[in-house]
Amino acid sequence: MAILSKRRVARLAAIQCLYSWDLNPQAPQDIFYQFLEFHAQNQSDLKIDNDFFRNLFFHTVSSINSVDSEIAKYSSRELKQLDSIVLAILRVATYELTSGTTKPAIAIDEAIEITKSIAGTGSYSFVNSILDKIRKNKSENEFPDLNV
Repeated sequence: MAILSKRRVARLAAIQCLYSWDLNPQAPQDIFYQFLEFHAQNQSDLKIDNDFFRNLFFHTVSSINSVDSEIAKYSSRELKQLDSIVLAILRVATYELTSGTTKPAIAIDEAIEITKSIAGTGSYSFVNSILDKIRKNKSENEFPDLNV
């Protein structure tokens, strides 16, 4: 088994919680604490950056309308037609990209690697395409005088 970084585990946790929240809407706090309990009981060998996980999950949820709007701008499909796990991956990565909490290359690379490991075949190219467009749009808007 590959050793996962604490941040990768935190991203996976945030994705899992967003997936749960999307399929069975509950208070985000309930989902968060249920996950922590599950993780402690069943996945304690996987070290997690709890602060990063908490911030990523709660900030993505609180920004869900703007995150979804950003994804929808570049998706060839409506969000409700996307596989729920792919949508959760896109939401976390889009939040990271648009909030500036993570360097764009890292956010995109992490999303692609996670997609390859937990989503359907070919999904990673779809995820990469959307996130790359978001990154390019953000770069152009932040640095209009530069050819980034």
